Amino acid sequence: MSVSVSAIIPVYNGESFLRDAIESILQQTHQVSEIIIIDDGSKDKSFDIAFSISKSSSVPIRVFRQQNSGVSVARNLGLLKSSGDLVAFLDVDDIWKPTKIEKQLALYDELKNHEAFIFTDYYLDDENDTCRALAGYTDYNVCTQTNFSKEDFQLAFIRRNFVGTASTVIFNRELAVKIGGFNNRLNHSEDFDFILRYSQHGCVYVITDPLAVKRSHGANLSGDLKLHFWSHYIALKSNIDLSSPFTRFNYRRDVEYEMMLSHDTYLVRFCNQVYEISIKNGLKKYFEAIPKIKTLRGFKVFLKAFIRKLIRTASFGVIKRS
Repeated sequence: MSVSVSAIIPVYNGESFLRDAIESILQQTHQVSEIIIIDDGSKDKSFDIAFSISKSSSVPIRVFRQQNSGVSVARNLGLLKSSGDLVAFLDVDDIWKPTKIEKQLALYDELKNHEAFIFTDYYLDDENDTCRALAGYTDYNVCTQTNFSKEDFQLAFIRRNFVGTASTVIFNRELAVKIGGFNNRLNHSEDFDFILRYSQHGCVYVITDPLAVKRSHGANLSGDLKLHFWSHYIALKSNIDLSSPFTRFNYRRDVEYEMMLSHDTYLVRFCNQVYEISIKNGLKKYFEAIPKIKTLRGFKVFLKAFIRKLIRTASFGVIKRS
């Protein structure tokens, strides 16, 4: 099976990492057909660096610039500008190992499923086995089987996002566009939201070799817990709202329940995080959350957290008065 692959790099102020990211694509043992770079309104020299490299690259590089609109908008523009049968994203601060595309295409060819979604293990900063992201996890084992259902994957994935980063994935471009691409409302958990919707149509598989390196640094969005919890809550809410017998996103009832339970959990985590920043705003968020809770188990989790915070707030008041 002969397929073309488009590599897409969304970048915002990534001048310190962009050359390494591009070089890791150019060093692939199976070369991609094109590299699409979307500059999301960078204030540094990211665009100039990308444009300069594109002039002498052995692989066609196309560089586009947009007003700063967030990573989801940048990824969607990359999908629209790309022409490959398959798409592989690379975050600007990450790098690929040389055999990533080759091994993914070998599995893709073996599966004979043009809508397959294939991700890999990856290293966190250091390239040794103690830093493998999936080390010790068992959740992703469902993706190593050949006869699992999409619901098997979805239930495991909702409980723990073991895919972890968009830098390891490869998938069908046409299907990605068909399901609406990435949610423009999200600057975090957009990968989770996209993969969950994609899994309704294409089976998800894993290569257990670590074929990418995710590099953490102070500018990573993942450092904002409040943003993370809120975005994940929105991602789950969006998928719950989509679920209907009359749409292509008709999730099975147990999957929908798992989404609702996780929705409640992340809503509580968000409220907890707001409370830690501001007691007044946190208590307000707790009251606003009450009608949004969707499950009895979720309400019990909410009630336990809320009561603890009320007791803590009352204790602060006693201490201040004494």
